Amino acid sequence: MNRWRGAANVAVVVDRYFDPEHEHLRGLLLDRKKGKVSPFELGVARLMYILGIPVALYNEGAEEARPDAGGYLEKERIAILVEATLEKPIEKFSKMAERVHQLRELLPKECGILAAVFTRAETSESERRQALDHNVVLIGHSEIVELLEMTKTKTSASLVLEYFEGVMTKTALKASGVWQSFWS
Repeated sequence: MNRWRGAANVAVVVDRYFDPEHEHLRGLLLDRKKGKVSPFELGVARLMYILGIPVALYNEGAEEARPDAGGYLEKERIAILVEATLEKPIEKFSKMAERVHQLRELLPKECGILAAVFTRAETSESERRQALDHNVVLIGHSEIVELLEMTKTKTSASLVLEYFEGVMTKTALKASGVWQSFWS
C-alpha cells in the first residue's frame, strides 16, 4: 500500500502531516497580519539548513500539537522533527515521541525518523537520559556551540547525523556506566 499516493515526494508527505491542506502555509505566505516567528526557532531552522539538513519552520503554520520544524533527507531516507525550547526541554520529550509515532503511520516503512529537541539551556545528565528513553536527541547549549563550529568546516547531512548519533550513544554509555571521558 502506497501511503503517500498523490505526493510529489516524501517531503510533501511530511509537510502534509503538519498542514494537511496547506491552509496555514497559505496564511503565512499571503496573510499580512500573521504573527512573528520566534527568533530561537528561526535560528535552529537556519542552523539545521546550513548544516545540510533542510527543515521547514512550521511553528505557527501547522496544525496544533506539531513540532516547530520538519523535513526530509531523501538520500538518507530520514524524516526530521525538531522542537525548539528556551528551557525545560524535559517537557517536550513525551510529546515528541507521540509525534514520531503519528508521523511513522504516514511514512513508507523504509523511512527513519530523527526527533531532536533544541534548547538554549545547558542540559543535565538526567535530561539527556530522559531524552534517550524517548528516542529523542537533546541538543543543549554545548551541543549548539559544537554544531556552530561544524559550520566552519566542510560538513554534510551525514556528518551531522553521525554527530546526533554520537550524542545519543555517549548518553547511553554514560547511563550504562561504560562511558569514561578522558577529559573529565
